[in-house]
Amino acid sequence: MDEKTKKIIIVDDEEIILEILANIFEDTEYETVCFDTAKDALNIISESPDEYDLVISDIHMPEMDGYEFCKSVKALDVSIDVPLIFSSSLTTLEDKIKGYNAGADDYVTKPVIAEDLKLKVGQLLKNKDDIKNLSQQINEAKSTAMQAMTYSSDLGRVVNFYEEAMLADSFENLAHRLFLLMHNYDLKCSLYIDDGMDKIIISDEGYASPLERKVFDTAKDQGRFFSFGKRTLVNYDNHSLLIKNMPIDDEDKYGLIKDILGAICNALSAKIALITNQLNSERQKNTVFSILRTSIDEIDTSFRELQLKSMQIIEDMKEQIDEVIGNLGLMESTENKIENITDECLAKTNKNFYEGVKMKDVFEDLRIKIDECLVTQAPPVVESNAIESSSEPELF
Repeated sequence: MDEKTKKIIIVDDEEIILEILANIFEDTEYETVCFDTAKDALNIISESPDEYDLVISDIHMPEMDGYEFCKSVKALDVSIDVPLIFSSSLTTLEDKIKGYNAGADDYVTKPVIAEDLKLKVGQLLKNKDDIKNLSQQINEAKSTAMQAMTYSSDLGRVVNFYEEAMLADSFENLAHRLFLLMHNYDLKCSLYIDDGMDKIIISDEGYASPLERKVFDTAKDQGRFFSFGKRTLVNYDNHSLLIKNMPIDDEDKYGLIKDILGAICNALSAKIALITNQLNSERQKNTVFSILRTSIDEIDTSFRELQLKSMQIIEDMKEQIDEVIGNLGLMESTENKIENITDECLAKTNKNFYEGVKMKDVFEDLRIKIDECLVTQAPPVVESNAIESSSEPELF
């Protein structure tokens, strides 16, 4: 078998469902192994946990249901968790939270849509590979965080975080500083940010599972502190902080961490508001500059069209005057005078036209300066003598 082949375990007590799910992966690069009981599947995975890459499991099964099976799989001592997808018709928030507490990574609803399942499987396997590559970096980050923390008391850590948070120049940098603090308490967490335009989830593991995203979305309005199992969600208007492994067996430590989370989230809320205001200001500047550039283009186009129309009007007038003069029977000297007047008028118009051509360079210079402003966010500087003429405009 090719080394790149991924092995998928499928568990369901209904033979027809096993056959349907296996057929979905028949023409893919994945190899499937089917079991009609969770206990048999768990025994095989326990013998060689690193050999299998992903599990798809039913929930309602005899002897051992999907929740217990999922907890047992996740409890195995392996370097990278085996992703698990529940295949079920249960879709309420309570069911999703129960599945999330058990350790599931995603849901597919029965009857299963083949393309949807293959897409979820592909994404979870990719995330598993990414997490494996990031694990070394995460361990190094934890070590750095422990060395960098100079305050030994909990209060000192919170005060230090307030100072660190104010130095953050982006949401990602703010989350990084938060994760360094959380690692000192051996806490795993994810940060959800809503800046009014975008909704961002940043995880200390580098990846937020689809089910984790759904929990953020559906539990946002469940109060300031929303606890379910070992997980606690702290909700603020512009962010939510999810702690994934609260010390529920240690009442004193649990209460202490909840107090600390309140102080930390106050700092997060204030800094997120500052970064959001900065982002909104930059977005408004970009909008203004874009509108200004469009207006300049329109003015430039209209100006050129007006020049051409003016030239055409004068030329048409000269032709009409020449035609009329020929029919009036005027003296030659009189005809010459009239022709001289029209020629002089046309010459002055041409002169003004070519003076106006200089405006093209002025407009182009403004475009360049506005494009630079879109990058630097500095207001454009236009010199007062940018538009010059060798003489005052002459009217014909």
